[in-house]
Amino acid sequence: MKNPYLYGTPILFPPNRINNVCFTFNNRHYQFEINEPEHGNHIHGLVYNKNWKVKKYEANGDQVLLVTEFNAVLHPDVIKQFPHALVIEMRFVLSGSKPHSLKITVKNVFHGS
Repeated sequence: MKNPYLYGTPILFPPNRINNVCFTFNNRHYQFEINEPEHGNHIHGLVYNKNWKVKKYEANGDQVLLVTEFNAVLHPDVIKQFPHALVIEMRFVLSGSKPHSLKITVKNVFHGS
């Protein structure tokens, strides 16, 4: 596929459009790269077009479980813009004709003082 990140369930983290590519929160300044040059903004977050690790895959009868993980520490370009040691996990469950479920968990894994 030419642009595989255009399909599926995009994770837009941090979400939305960041006006002028920066913001301050709790006295901490965040600076993002411009990826919407016509408006001078950052849009759609930092992880929608990154590779995720498949943590777990199980097929049992008509049910399939898929767990994927994104570890920000493994992506220097993400840490540069959003300097938090976070892990995002997506858990997909597909079960026969029932609607599928998706659970997303974001964890701060920094264990410093």
